[in-house]
Amino acid sequence: MKALLPLLFIVLALPAFAQTFQSPESVEWDEANQRWLIANTNDGKILQQIVGQSPADFASGCSQGPYGIEILNDVLYANDGGRIRGFALATGSEVFNLNLGATFLNGLTTDGDSVLYATDFSGDKIYRVNPTTNAFYLLANNLPAAPNGIIYDAPNERCLFVNWGSNAKIKAISVLPPYTVTDVMSTTLGNCDGISRDQYGYYYVTAWSNNRLNRVSPDFSGTPTALVSILSYPADIDIKLDVIDTVGIPNTGSNTVVYIPLASSAGLEDLQPQESTLHFFYNAANETGIVDVVLPMQEEVLITVHDLSGNVVFSESKTPEFAGKNYFELPLGSLSKGTYILTVQQKNWSVSQKWAY
Repeated sequence: MKALLPLLFIVLALPAFAQTFQSPESVEWDEANQRWLIANTNDGKILQQIVGQSPADFASGCSQGPYGIEILNDVLYANDGGRIRGFALATGSEVFNLNLGATFLNGLTTDGDSVLYATDFSGDKIYRVNPTTNAFYLLANNLPAAPNGIIYDAPNERCLFVNWGSNAKIKAISVLPPYTVTDVMSTTLGNCDGISRDQYGYYYVTAWSNNRLNRVSPDFSGTPTALVSILSYPADIDIKLDVIDTVGIPNTGSNTVVYIPLASSAGLEDLQPQESTLHFFYNAANETGIVDVVLPMQEEVLITVHDLSGNVVFSESKTPEFAGKNYFELPLGSLSKGTYILTVQQKNWSVSQKWAY
C-alpha cells in the first residue's frame, strides 16, 4: 500500500451529499487531508470519508474499476482495467491517464518518491510505472499465481505482494535488476487480497478464505494470526499511522468499510475479544438499544452504529463503571428495517457486531 509522505496542507471543497459503498475494493489514508479515500468499484467512483461522517464523492470516470488506489505526492492514482488514472487530491480532477495494455490491474503501491508498482491480476504480471515520464515496463511476467495486493519495502529494495488461490504465499520481487521473485512466507490462507504494514513492522493481510484480517510478524516467522472477525470478503487495505494505528478495511461482500484500531500499535498482544464478549438488543417499542459488553479497561468508550452503506446512524461516548462487564442503554430512536453494525471502541481495543432489525 503506502509509503510515508510529507504532510501537506491542501484546501478541499467537500461535497455536501452522501454516497453509498458499492463493492468497495481499496482504501487509502490521505494524511494531508485527514480522510479516507475508497475505490467504489461498481459505480466507477472514488469516495472520501472522514470517520464518523457519511462517504461523499471525490472523483469519477473509471470504466473498469477503480481497484487499487495509491497516493503519490499530490495525486491519487487508481487502477482502471488496463490503465492507471490519476486524480488531483485538491480537486478530484483527472490529471493522469496511462494505458499499460494490461489485462486487469489490481494492487498498487509507491516508493514514496516517483515510482508506482502495479499488479496485473489476470495477466500474472507486475509493472513499474513512472507517472512523471509515462515510462513503464514489466518487472515480472508469468507469475505462478494471480498477484493481488502489493506494498513497497524500502529497506530491502523490494515489493511484497500477496496472491490468489489456496495456500497462498507471500512473495517478494526485487525492484533492482534482475527483478528476482522469491517466496517470503507460506500460509494456509486462500485468496489473499490486501497487504499493509503498521509502524512497528507487523504486516496485515486480508484473506477471503477465513474472512479475516491476518497479522504477520515483521520477520515472517511463525504463522499468520487471524484477527477481526466481522469481515465479508475483505479487499485492499491501508493503515493510518498514529499513536494507535488504524486499519481501513473495505468489505466487498457487505458493501461496508470498517476502521479498526490495531492492538500491536501499542506494543500489546492482540486484544480483539471473542464475539461472546459483546451482546446487543434493540427494543423497537421504546426505540432503545441495550449493549452488554466486557471491557478490558475502565476508560471512556465510543459506541457507534453504521448502516451497510457506511452511514453513521448513532454515535455516543459512554463512561464505564469498571473494567469487565458493563451495560449501556442507547437512545437510538426509530430505525428503518435493515442490517447494522455496532462498534464499541476503547483506546487500542474495539469489538463489533452485525445485527438486523
